[in-house]
Amino acid sequence: MHLWACASSVGARILAAALVFLFSSCSDSTGPDLLLSFTAERFLSPGPSPPVTVEAGDGRITVQGTLSTPCLASVSEIVGEADRSGSELELRVGWVPAGDCVQGVDVFFYEAVLGSLSAGVYRLRVLHVLTGHAAYVALDEDVLVG
Repeated sequence: MHLWACASSVGARILAAALVFLFSSCSDSTGPDLLLSFTAERFLSPGPSPPVTVEAGDGRITVQGTLSTPCLASVSEIVGEADRSGSELELRVGWVPAGDCVQGVDVFFYEAVLGSLSAGVYRLRVLHVLTGHAAYVALDEDVLVG
């Protein structure tokens, strides 16, 4: 199951379509439908950004983390996308510039809830994807869903 969610409404449809194209892959999905709820906002706390964390519950996995971008928020979109293949889950958190880049580092806090999961062990991989940069693995671990 291939899903995406956008954290901002400004130009969301155009950016989401571009991101779906950018993240498209040839994977076969199995199992029940995967639901994704995704939100993101600017991270304004002082100090270092917290690491990616995972919490499993009944039929769901909640992922929280931060994503640093090379442009300021006024010209950025943060989007989430999820895929499932059997017991393997992949969450991609991406940055898509929405115009000319105003130089400066911005940090966004995000929360993704992957739902409609049966009880069991899932391999969860979280990728951070910045347009124009190589993707990197922010988390790769087994998660037990009750």
